[in-house]
Order: sequence, then C-alpha cells, then structure tokens
Amino acid sequence: MRPIQRLRSQKDSSDQHLFSHGETVYRVLNEFELDNKQYALMTEQSDLMGNEIFLFQIQDNEALDIRDENEWDRIVEEIEGFL
Repeated sequence: MRPIQRLRSQKDSSDQHLFSHGETVYRVLNEFELDNKQYALMTEQSDLMGNEIFLFQIQDNEALDIRDENEWDRIVEEIEGFL
C-alpha cells in the first residue's frame, strides 16, 4: 500500500478535499494505491466527525463502488495491517 494524492492534487485549494459521487458530496480522508489500483477513504461532507467512512476505487477521477468481495477483503486486510 502506497500513499498517493491524486484526487486532492487535482482540485483547487477551496475544495481540494471534496469529491462528488452521485448526489453525495464526500470529503477525501486518504488516498492510496494497492496492486496498481487507486483507492480513497472518504466520509460524507456533512459528517464532520467522520463517523462513517466509505472506501472507493478511483478510476479516471471517478469513484467506483467495490463489488468484488476478494478485492474488498484484500484492501481491508492491508488497511488493518497499516493501523
């Protein structure tokens, strides 16, 4: 797992941590690369305490839901090892 800042570096300074997915606006908490894929941990913009964290795969600056259970498990395992 390698930290990256692709989403945050592409935004202007006023909204550099905000990212839309559908109708929801998220705040980007962290970005990383694993197995040559990019991922981002986000929380809803309205969740100021970050109580609920969402994990997305990032492809062409678009947040994608992770539907593959093996991919999900691999990412969670890496994150838990990092913490």
